Amino acid sequence: MSHNHYDHTDLPTLDTLRVEHDPLFIVELGSSALLSERGLTNVKELDWGQDVRHRGARIVGQRCRHFSGRGLNDRQRTLWMSYILKTPSGRVYFSGDTGYGSHFTQTGQQLGPFRLAILPIGAFLPKWFMGSVHINPEEAIQAHKELGAHTSLAVHYGTYRLSEEG
Repeated sequence: MSHNHYDHTDLPTLDTLRVEHDPLFIVELGSSALLSERGLTNVKELDWGQDVRHRGARIVGQRCRHFSGRGLNDRQRTLWMSYILKTPSGRVYFSGDTGYGSHFTQTGQQLGPFRLAILPIGAFLPKWFMGSVHINPEEAIQAHKELGAHTSLAVHYGTYRLSEEG
């Protein structure tokens, strides 16, 4: 889980994953309570910079630019997170939702290069409102370069209409 917004944390889907696969849920700081309320107990909560080893991979929580909240009174009560997966096959960067910032260059310099970068390109308009928390396609290309990614995969577009872009 990268953050607790409804479009990223659908509780019935998490229930199904638990029943069918019993995965380890890796979540951002403060979100384990939401999952435990649903009976999801195989959870590891991470802060930025913390890591966990699981099935031959090292998963590192990484800083990004976003926000959290599921209702009117819980904004910024949990963290938001990007992740780096260090595997025998190479490194993967999963940004979660994020605005553009220096964290891409810093991550690329400190933890890159990456075999794959998974970058969001949706919900970025209007720029004055959404630009601080979501990147647009041009910023995703810049982030790809700054991360030192060999390949990038665009995500977070076209599933839900969340903003003005088509």
